[in-house]
Amino acid sequence: MYAGRKGHCASIAALGDSRAGAPCSPRAAGWAVACLAALLAGPAAAEKTASNATELVETLQQAAWENKNKDIRGQIQRARALVEAGADVNARGEQGRTALHWIAIGAFQSNNRKVHRDYRELAEIIIEREADINAEDDYGNTALDWEEANPQEALHHLLLQAGAAHGRSHNEASRMISYIDGLRALAGRNDLQGLTAALDAEVPAGVEIWVRLTEPLHSKQSRSGDKIRGVVIAPVRGSGRIILEPGTKVEGTILTARAARNRYTRAEAILDLTNFIHADGAVTRLATRVVDVGNARETVSHGRIVGVPFPNEVVSRWTLGLRGLGFVFPGVSEGLRWSTHAYNLTLGREIDYPAGTELILRVAVPENLNTRAPQKDWREVEPTPELVEAIRAQPLRVRTPGGEESDIINLMFIGAAEDLEAGFRLAGWLEARGLGLRTGFRTAFAALRRGGYEEAPFARLLLEGKEPDYEYQKDLNTVAKRHHLRIYRRPETYRNQPVWIASATHDIGIGVGRRGTQWYHLIDPEIDKERQKIADDLLFTTVATGYSLVDRPEAPRLSRNATGDEIRTDGRIMVLHLEPEHERRPAAVTGGS
Repeated sequence: MYAGRKGHCASIAALGDSRAGAPCSPRAAGWAVACLAALLAGPAAAEKTASNATELVETLQQAAWENKNKDIRGQIQRARALVEAGADVNARGEQGRTALHWIAIGAFQSNNRKVHRDYRELAEIIIEREADINAEDDYGNTALDWEEANPQEALHHLLLQAGAAHGRSHNEASRMISYIDGLRALAGRNDLQGLTAALDAEVPAGVEIWVRLTEPLHSKQSRSGDKIRGVVIAPVRGSGRIILEPGTKVEGTILTARAARNRYTRAEAILDLTNFIHADGAVTRLATRVVDVGNARETVSHGRIVGVPFPNEVVSRWTLGLRGLGFVFPGVSEGLRWSTHAYNLTLGREIDYPAGTELILRVAVPENLNTRAPQKDWREVEPTPELVEAIRAQPLRVRTPGGEESDIINLMFIGAAEDLEAGFRLAGWLEARGLGLRTGFRTAFAALRRGGYEEAPFARLLLEGKEPDYEYQKDLNTVAKRHHLRIYRRPETYRNQPVWIASATHDIGIGVGRRGTQWYHLIDPEIDKERQKIADDLLFTTVATGYSLVDRPEAPRLSRNATGDEIRTDGRIMVLHLEPEHERRPAAVTGGS
């Protein structure tokens, strides 16, 4: 049972010597007692040790989840006793993690020096027991990968001295260097066939992947080491082919989850989404990095999601004014001070992403797929002459109530109203509320607090003098950013099906009028991306079963909307063919948030 463990024979010998009066260290005696117990107990001891192996990983996992330093240190001491009793230091638990993984994760979670010292001492003992210093978990991360996310470097030097290295998924730089070295070797041998195959990686670097989270993320409630899951919601294209099909499941882990502890720190989160699970069960491990969170107020820098700052400058000026007021009206000043404090407490600055939040991942290193299953695209429907004629007869733009040209019509839906409503509902879109004093005030208040309003009203835009039949939007946690479109019912039909047309743009910020009395949304000028986003969302729900892209030679390629924002398009209109529920195939994954 203890074969391969250094010093166990010496421990037994030391026990014999101690009985004869020779000195014996407590650690040697402990090992000796464990060995003798194993020899005497036989198979029962083996079962106990196997149990201890699982218990060791679970104990350290529990230590990483504790909040109080006293409880953390108690779990570490329990884990140390298990190691001293002979627990397998290379045993793996959830997500393929060893004891050393959880030591690094636990040290990252804590800011206490005594806790760091206990973790460091336990790591030393485990390494002495011949722990695999470079064991990778299910996502390709080693203990060093976890430790390098820790700004306090509690275990950094210890791991490096023991020969620690990065895992395959996490170490993008090493993987890229290895890839380039392989290309040089092939070129040096004049192996053109091998060089062509290496350059023609199925998943090239730089490809972006739209992923929808299927479980929530919260900077205060989530913890480093937690599993995170999602699903690919749009076909991933590269080199003229489909790389990943919609519905591909994604699994990864939370590398970092830090709360905004005070007014001087920001919430942070780093996600490591690496495992792409294909329909046939095969797994491709990709080195990806989050580059954007759809319609989020947070910023993303080098894969790190950073929360919004506290408005320290504004609050400092306000506090200074209250102090001056206190000289004249002490009671009023004190009341306002406490009101300000209460207001500050309501400023939610944590990263709070519900299930349904959408991320954009970027592949960092070229890779080949670990599956031979064909990756499917959306079904394209060849437009009939009748459909082309119907499209060419549609108006090109919507207008303001004053008659000024604004957004371009870039979508058409063919199907019943209930199917249109079902598609947007399943995709996580909500109808906007009407523009009025109450909704306008609520929108302005949300903008001032850098918050969201998922039913924020739209500005009025008319089609041939007619109000929209539907106004849908999808936001996250800020009124400054949202996907949105206005849908208008047309008098004609196509093959006995209702026809709807829409103008869609993506709000990406807030602008202020010249006089400073009005504000409006800034839009992404590339409106074709919003056209594709809506198509992907409805096709993913399977309410839309196919699409057609039809050119309109008379449509403007470059223009401006009513607020002066530039609009760029290829002039085509996206037609989405909707099907009734009884004819629809069931969706693999629902898209609601």
